[in-house]
Amino acid sequence: MNVDGSGLERLSPENAESIHPTWSPDSRQVIYRVDDDLKPPKKNDASIYSVDVQSKSVKTLITGGVNTYSSWSPDGKRIVFRKMIGDMNSEVFVANADGSEPRNISNHMAFDGWPAWSPDGKQIAFSSNRRANYQIHIMNADGSGVRLVSNTEGRATEPRWSPDGKTIYFTNCVKVDFGVDCEVMVAPIGN
Repeated sequence: MNVDGSGLERLSPENAESIHPTWSPDSRQVIYRVDDDLKPPKKNDASIYSVDVQSKSVKTLITGGVNTYSSWSPDGKRIVFRKMIGDMNSEVFVANADGSEPRNISNHMAFDGWPAWSPDGKQIAFSSNRRANYQIHIMNADGSGVRLVSNTEGRATEPRWSPDGKTIYFTNCVKVDFGVDCEVMVAPIGN
């Protein structure tokens, strides 16, 4: 749709339960996935697709199991996504832009997810419960050099990089009384 909300146009199939869309760097495609929470609390298989904005042609990129939170690298040559491994493990995977050659880059028994490319494509931010709470971490695009970015009391997820790559924004939710209080937080990235 246009910025003002006019010109609404469907890209994914009508009955696809499509969520979490992300533009390709050249704005010619949108990557999205099928909802993995159709029958909670059990997760259902969720594949990742791309759709050509002009032709509306849909391609399956990643299938088999629960695959979520996908996005293209800044150069458009790769994708990053979260893949569930069994019921209690989640890993960050990278694949070629067409979905070929997927590989696990987080390789940790903790629950790793919500990956986001840095603007230069050299690093990936993600959330992990490696230290009991979900915290924001970054790693090199090959999975090496993992380091903690935020040490919050709550559940920190959904990291997003600033355009200059010097800051990460994320949500942090804390249980309060009978509910949850969520805030957007910021973490500077030092060299």
